[in-house]
Amino acid sequence: MDLPKLKNEQKRVVIAGAGFAGLKLAKSLSSKYFQVILLDKNNYHQFQPLLYQVATCGLEPSSISFPLRKIFQRKKNVFIRIAEVTGVETEKQVIKTNFGEIQYDYLALAYGATTNFFNNQQLQKNAFSMKSVSEALLLRNTLLQNYEMALIAKTDEERKALLNVVIVGGGPTGVELAGAVAEMKMKILPKDYSELNFRQMNIYLLEAAPKLLGGMSAGLGKTVEEYLTELGVEVKINSAVKDYDGENVLLSDGSVLKSNCLIWAAGVKGTALAGIPSTSLAANERLIVDEYNCVKDVKNVFAIGDIAFMQSVLFPKGHPQVAPVAIQQAKLLALNLKNISIEKNLVAFKYRDKGSMATVGRNKAVAETGKIKLKGFTAWFAWMMVHLMSIIGTKNRLFILINWVWQYFTYDPSLRLIIKPTEIKYTRKLVKYAAAFIVVSGLLMACHTSENKEIKLQPEQTTEHDTFQENENATGLFLHDGAKWRADRSTNENVSALNNIINTAQPVTAEDYQNIGISLQAGINKMISECKMQGPDHEALHHWLEPIIENNKKLQEAKTIDEGTQTFDLIKKQINLYPNFFE
Repeated sequence: MDLPKLKNEQKRVVIAGAGFAGLKLAKSLSSKYFQVILLDKNNYHQFQPLLYQVATCGLEPSSISFPLRKIFQRKKNVFIRIAEVTGVETEKQVIKTNFGEIQYDYLALAYGATTNFFNNQQLQKNAFSMKSVSEALLLRNTLLQNYEMALIAKTDEERKALLNVVIVGGGPTGVELAGAVAEMKMKILPKDYSELNFRQMNIYLLEAAPKLLGGMSAGLGKTVEEYLTELGVEVKINSAVKDYDGENVLLSDGSVLKSNCLIWAAGVKGTALAGIPSTSLAANERLIVDEYNCVKDVKNVFAIGDIAFMQSVLFPKGHPQVAPVAIQQAKLLALNLKNISIEKNLVAFKYRDKGSMATVGRNKAVAETGKIKLKGFTAWFAWMMVHLMSIIGTKNRLFILINWVWQYFTYDPSLRLIIKPTEIKYTRKLVKYAAAFIVVSGLLMACHTSENKEIKLQPEQTTEHDTFQENENATGLFLHDGAKWRADRSTNENVSALNNIINTAQPVTAEDYQNIGISLQAGINKMISECKMQGPDHEALHHWLEPIIENNKKLQEAKTIDEGTQTFDLIKKQINLYPNFFE
């Protein structure tokens, strides 16, 4: 990877991650001593504590996001590269990315944590998490789409499953999300969807521990539980989720809740980076660091923020994974890197806990700092001011304040939009798809007017290098008596479910495409197991399904966004052809 040359005494510091920790470190490093390479897969910093308001239509994503390049316009020693970190060679002091390698003098790992599903593959496949702007938008789309689907639901049971929301995790994220959804149910949804009876809608907040907000005092946890109950949230403590299949939530006590939307806010874990020795990893894959944030058993590698696991007498299980810890560690690491350069002693990290707070809704919040405990309007106003001043950019703060004031007096957040991504279309691909569509349409019309009882549709001749050949099976189906093949009811319903997965998907990364592939595979397996079609109809279905299965295997193994996009488009096109052949 091409990078500027170092100047004079500069050392190169590579920072992986532009969250609270990475951003603060990059800002704090002196241009005299350091050249900073900031790596992130996004070109913006996102304010995670307010992601739940994006998910519940309260804020636009742009209000809590800020372009990295604008932040560092005046920092001439900071160079930004949009890339994904794939590994590190600590002996050579090289970090690997999807765009090449970077030599470093010091490496700061600040790429945060990911959602912890505790190795439950079903939960990981079917539940919604909220660690990024794209995930928050997906959740917003899903909530709103479920209400639209509830309007056309055939049974009360199906309608209730679409309306119900289950939130797992009684920490600040789960509590704030539950309160926001409850306020939507009370003030907004009945006006938007007057045909629906929202008394049928249940909001469940599940917490495996004996109380909510484990990091706060028991009294404040009880206060929050009372607030949520007032808003109509059904709080279940000592309730753990054992499994979730996309519709049925199985609890540890054996009971089952019906919901098409389960939001997982029950914990986070680290992500192991290739090249970091196993001895440097804690049980939850966080990186073990000493009091100077040096990663155990590797040289010149540091970890800060959520990914860092630092044990002390006061914090035997490591520091809480919150923004103040990340910011304080980043500031101290910047000082210590300078101390290394000028050969001064390092300073050990000591966390200064300024307190905790959480909001449930309008005038309902709790805050705790030392022996001081606040609740109600005072805590809510303090929460609002603290979060507002933590946002980057005066314009963003102004927009958020306007939104909050408007919602306070009108009870009407105006961002209830279902925004779906469109596919990436290349000119060459579009021309080929259009040509194929014309051929298929012409042949289908010929089938309906032909006197032959059985006609085989042949694809247009293409070269062996033609990338459209994957869709050959889509046009190689047989139609009998000039009519469509007959599909049973379960097959039609399962194909609709596959179509829904495709149309509601919002892939951003290669991992997103892999997860879509996993969801599609589950739907395909369900369709095959429930299919009652026989004879030529069944053979035709198999012929139509074959390229979907083949391409879906590639989708689950997609390594790049381009690879995922192309395979995703092929699958989507094949599924969309289903109504042409089956009734």
